[in-house]
Amino acid sequence: TTVAPIGVTTTPVPTISTVRRPFRLFGSEYVEATFVNKTLLKCKVPEVNETTVSDQCVGSYAEVTLFKADRMLTNNELTLRRAPLVVLDSCSPTQGYFKNATRVKLTGSGFVDIPTCKFYSSDTSNPEVSYSTATIDDTDPNVIYCYQSAMQNASRGNGQLAVSLDRQQYSDPLQYEVVGDASEIVISSETSTSSSSSASSSSSASTGTQVKSAVTSHFEISAYVVDDEGHELAQLDTAKRYYLFTNISREVACDPTDASYEWRSAEDGFPYPRCADLLLNNISSSNVANNSLGVYTNNSVIIGGVVALTNTSVNGVILFGKLFLYRPVLTSLLVEMRGAPPYDNLYARARIEITEGNPVALAISNRQTFITNPLQIQKNLPMTPNINVIIVDVNGNVISDENTIAQYTLSAVALMVDDSTGLETEDTTAVIPTPSSTLTYSKVQLSYLHGMNHYV
Repeated sequence: TTVAPIGVTTTPVPTISTVRRPFRLFGSEYVEATFVNKTLLKCKVPEVNETTVSDQCVGSYAEVTLFKADRMLTNNELTLRRAPLVVLDSCSPTQGYFKNATRVKLTGSGFVDIPTCKFYSSDTSNPEVSYSTATIDDTDPNVIYCYQSAMQNASRGNGQLAVSLDRQQYSDPLQYEVVGDASEIVISSETSTSSSSSASSSSSASTGTQVKSAVTSHFEISAYVVDDEGHELAQLDTAKRYYLFTNISREVACDPTDASYEWRSAEDGFPYPRCADLLLNNISSSNVANNSLGVYTNNSVIIGGVVALTNTSVNGVILFGKLFLYRPVLTSLLVEMRGAPPYDNLYARARIEITEGNPVALAISNRQTFITNPLQIQKNLPMTPNINVIIVDVNGNVISDENTIAQYTLSAVALMVDDSTGLETEDTTAVIPTPSSTLTYSKVQLSYLHGMNHYV
């Protein structure tokens, strides 16, 4: 029942049996709206190819009608401003600790009104998202500031940061890692050496750092402190922790009967014995045992009667510098690094691959044959068996790399030596190419055999 003041006639309100879908007008274009309740409509803004000056300054008018016609429109003069998507160029810092809020500076373009920052993971198995209202710099419209709030977890996969003007459409993201607590250390894949490029290394020791064999081969080993998602802590690692370089060992035991060393002896001028014990030294001289690891400047401690090198981390990086190997043979070495108690759960292991050095000499690989089985050499007849000549580095390691060998051409010179005077007379010269690591001289004729117990 409708109650009206005296003297006023009323007309009953008709009952609406069907609800028309309301329309909203943007400029001169109508789009359908979704009826949510009596005070709320939702609709999708029509796309435009580009924004006009009017759109950017005033905006498109947004009015509502229940009829799809230019009548019975609201006249509220509400406008919606158009703007391009935000473009991000950089952010600083690029990571933040997950338990603390971090203020982030972003540079880019398209910042208007009150932008929103979104911190999230590329891996959707971590659905955690943090939103932050940004503020535009007072003096530079291309700079905004927002806060990464404290979060429950570190980023999973790649951490990302994007910005939106409406919380619906976001810019292309920048990489921003939300970092957790220290969980392990990973030995760097870019360990530098003095004479060769490095290969990758890891805590599983699946690959190794390459160190080129020389009298003293210098190199350094560095490691990163990471969280359980593998993010480097970098400058967020402020803990004062000591780290120990605790062990070095051969991956495979040295075999003194290895065929590649058959030609060697204590008098051949190369490091001997070939299976010298591996030692970890903290001395500043190369006058140490063959194939031992030393260090020039790092501190050391004695643990269980064994030397361990120590160092602290700086910005999440542990560096053991100025390490050296003295007269290393070709082998794979395993090195171990761990945190000092109570951080001994932080552990890494890596492989050091000793590669052949620069060629310095020729040697007769089958010299033992001539020593154990003296031959009767007849003048002007081929010698049997053949003489096999190899190329070796300064530590007696056999050069086998085909690219290295291909750079050299060996000249074979037959000499006649007068035993009474020691004078050598050149008999003939031939240039012999090097198709492989072993050269076989199949037609060597010697008038006098002299000096066969050494390398060529």
